[in-house]
Formats: sequence, C-alpha cells, structure tokens
Amino acid sequence: MFIVALSSFILVEGCIVLREMGFDVPQNSDYLIVLGTRVRGEKISLFLKARLDKALCEYLNENPNTQVILSGAND
Repeated sequence: MFIVALSSFILVEGCIVLREMGFDVPQNSDYLIVLGTRVRGEKISLFLKARLDKALCEYLNENPNTQVILSGAND
C-alpha cells in the first residue's frame, strides 16, 4: 500500500512540475517578484544566485522597465 501511495504521489508531483516549468512569462510586466532564500552571513546561496541570474539575464535584459521585488525570510 505504501509503494502505491508513494508512486501516486511521485506521478502527480511530476506532472505538476512539468506543467509549470513550461509556462510563458508575460513580457513588459510592471513587477517581477524574485523569491528569496535564507542568507547566512554575507554570502548568498547557490539557489538564490541562480534565481537572481535568471531574473537578470533572462527577463530584465529584455524588459528593462520592470520593477523588481526581492523577497526574503526572517528566522
């Protein structure tokens, strides 16, 4: 029973991830929200760097008038 439940969960989550990965981002949006991660010290994590690079290189260079909102967490 556990294997059936786990397999179902993996299948459903896989479908959700694959469906959301291919969405089209609207061009010339007023705002772009970049989700943050915890920063320890003054060095950002690889995950946050990847998000910021993607926002800068793939969106903001083509849409320079978009305002960027960076989010973060507070522990």
